[in-house]
Amino acid sequence: VGYGMIESDAASADGEDPTAGGRIAFDYQFGTTVLGVGAQYVGVDSEQGVFRVGPRAGVAFGRNMVYGTAGYAEIYTDNPKVEDSSGYFLGVGAERFLNDRITVGFEFDYDKFEDFDDSIYDDLDATAYSASVSLNFRF
Repeated sequence: VGYGMIESDAASADGEDPTAGGRIAFDYQFGTTVLGVGAQYVGVDSEQGVFRVGPRAGVAFGRNMVYGTAGYAEIYTDNPKVEDSSGYFLGVGAERFLNDRITVGFEFDYDKFEDFDDSIYDDLDATAYSASVSLNFRF
């Protein structure tokens, strides 16, 4: 769960809302280095949200991990004036192991989208920011 904000060249596409979503990921730790890849969907409601997929790299120390992530992002919107778009995301986060299988985490993401399909606005660009907390189960 979290909170997201989007800013664009068109005021009708701007907004701030609570978010919820899910993630599936694979991490591999060797020494204190952690490398992984994952996919996540963060939505405002059933018709609007952001899908992200990409690698992450981090450092583990004790029961904690800090990491950076980046990759492909796609935004879905129900705004009739603005269609879906693809772009990229950058993020930073931290996780803490509560036990061998459960972690809690925090992540901040920056998303950049350009050239929305079939938009009534020429060359529409949008930037989204989101902050989320998570409860994660590891297999």
